[in-house]
Amino acid sequence: MSLRRRLTLIFLIVTLLGLLAVNLVTYFSLKTFLYGNVDTELDQALNVAYRSAAFSAIRKQKLSRDRIAGLIDPSIYVEIRNTTWKVIVARPSDSLGGTDPTPNIPTNIPAIEGPIKFNTKKINFHILYPVPQAITVGSASKSNVQYRIEAIRYPGGTIIVGETLTSVNQTLSRLVIIELFSSIMVLLLIGASSFYVLKRGFRPLNVMIDTAQSIGKGNISARVEINSKIAEVDRLGNALNDMLSELEAAFISQGKSEDNLRNFIADASHELRTPLTSIRGYSELLRNSKLDPERFDFALDRISKESNRMWRLVEDLLLLSRLDAGRPLDCKEFDLVTMVAEAILDFQVSFPNYSVEMDLPSRFTIIGDIDRFRQVVSNLLNNVAVHTPENTRIELSVGDSQNMVLRVKDFGPGMTNEQTAKLFDRFYRSSDQKIIQDDYSSISLGLGMAIVKAIVNAHDMNISVISEIGKGTEFRITKKK
Repeated sequence: MSLRRRLTLIFLIVTLLGLLAVNLVTYFSLKTFLYGNVDTELDQALNVAYRSAAFSAIRKQKLSRDRIAGLIDPSIYVEIRNTTWKVIVARPSDSLGGTDPTPNIPTNIPAIEGPIKFNTKKINFHILYPVPQAITVGSASKSNVQYRIEAIRYPGGTIIVGETLTSVNQTLSRLVIIELFSSIMVLLLIGASSFYVLKRGFRPLNVMIDTAQSIGKGNISARVEINSKIAEVDRLGNALNDMLSELEAAFISQGKSEDNLRNFIADASHELRTPLTSIRGYSELLRNSKLDPERFDFALDRISKESNRMWRLVEDLLLLSRLDAGRPLDCKEFDLVTMVAEAILDFQVSFPNYSVEMDLPSRFTIIGDIDRFRQVVSNLLNNVAVHTPENTRIELSVGDSQNMVLRVKDFGPGMTNEQTAKLFDRFYRSSDQKIIQDDYSSISLGLGMAIVKAIVNAHDMNISVISEIGKGTEFRITKKK
């Protein structure tokens, strides 16, 4: 069963219970009121009949039916029985437009004792007390007429008065019909209106379901329209759209990551295949040929250099893997100025034709992994040596007033915007790099700048590059704000 049908059924059940409670309260309240009116009329008639019988007994007169008939309304049945329960007077009522059926008077009818006080000089009659007990009985005939009767004892017997409940029962029956009809109409109205309202209210949810099914089929750009004018539904739609946007971005990011991973594996495989091919070729040459000592030493040297190149590649890949996995660094407080000065000395020993102008304060301490940060400085300086001609001027400064940690600027040929955008990609190598030694093992593997960015990010810092053709390139490492 759908939620809409279930809610409609719940509304109907709750309404039915409410109508049932209201109808029962109304029915029994009206019944109590109508029976109370009848009982009041019987109390008054019983009092009149009792007084008449008492007067007749006091004056030693015969109780006259005509006298009682003249004192009591014709719609009330009057019956007087002697002490042996024999009927002395019986006047039928005519509430139905004719003579009513005789009520069925039980012998154990509850009757109160009439309070009679008199003396030879004065007769003092009291109002009936306590209130007579009224009961409901049927008729002596086979008719379905009911009576409400009361009784009181006096010295000569028992007086019984009664009134038919025909009009009362007709009123109550009419009330039941009205309540039944009105309840059915209310249930139909509430059922139809609630079904319609819920149908309109659930329409945006059905749209969301259709959107979710569309997304499940691959349309991740689908979104929910927010125009239901229902605050809760609109909030749900906005939340769903936000979630879908994040999912779409995640799918796109995942796709890019998968593409990058495939490219990374392909590039890594290509880079490893080159030294492995060289090692294999030279190994086969050494095994299958008789070489002179000079060529033999050359082959061993090539195998050693290609092995070193492959070892450097594997080490760089392992470092990037550890940084990507978020493994903690060996962070300590150290003086960046001292470490940069040592890195510049090492660079000038390897590349004496490059001049480095330094702007270093007396001391600048940071918290980080000193070995990894030394690798950052070395890679930035080596990048200048690989991509700029000799005698290129380099400026290097540490710290300033704008969260600057390190700045490395060269006055080389610079880079295009396309080169700058791909600079930190793994295995990216521009076409302007040069061989800086006489062996191919020293050619850049395309991982140096990727390692720089990964190390800087691991230290919760940012690295940016500014480059212009003919004016050089500048790298800036800054603290995150």
